Amino acid sequence: MGMVTFVVVALMAALAAVFQPAVAQNLSVGSVFPDAATACLVVAGLLLGPTEALAIGFLVGVISVTQIGHVGLGGLLVARSVVGLLAGFASARVFIHSVVTQMAAVLAGVLISEAILFVFSPDATVGPWMGAAGGRALLSALIAPLFFRIANGVAAWEMGDAHRPGLGPP
Repeated sequence: MGMVTFVVVALMAALAAVFQPAVAQNLSVGSVFPDAATACLVVAGLLLGPTEALAIGFLVGVISVTQIGHVGLGGLLVARSVVGLLAGFASARVFIHSVVTQMAAVLAGVLISEAILFVFSPDATVGPWMGAAGGRALLSALIAPLFFRIANGVAAWEMGDAHRPGLGPP
């Protein structure tokens, strides 16, 4: 991908991290909300590759830490960076033009992020945590196609018609 795609995808992930509290408040179902920042991070990884996604993951982690404060500092940075890196490594193996694959990748990314956060800050009530993590992953997967569509549209514009913005195969 080109520099324009990198900048737009990084900006999309950064804005998702900045506005995550508003997303959590407005798109929540009960006490469960989508993780738009991690969804955008998975999009970045699948579209750009591991190095770029690792950098964007670290940026998203830093933004998330500024919203929470010192609590969870290590966990957030590690979780976001690892998810970006793993999504980047998966980019060569995942067909990103399938909506089902897009949703599955984001679902897995959010679950991995939640598991890392749990390791850094274990909760005695594992059952409710698992329910919230699963719900967060499911809601994030449902909003993922929107982020993929935006990113693919920018890539298609930058690279010509080689990377179609459609939700299905070319």
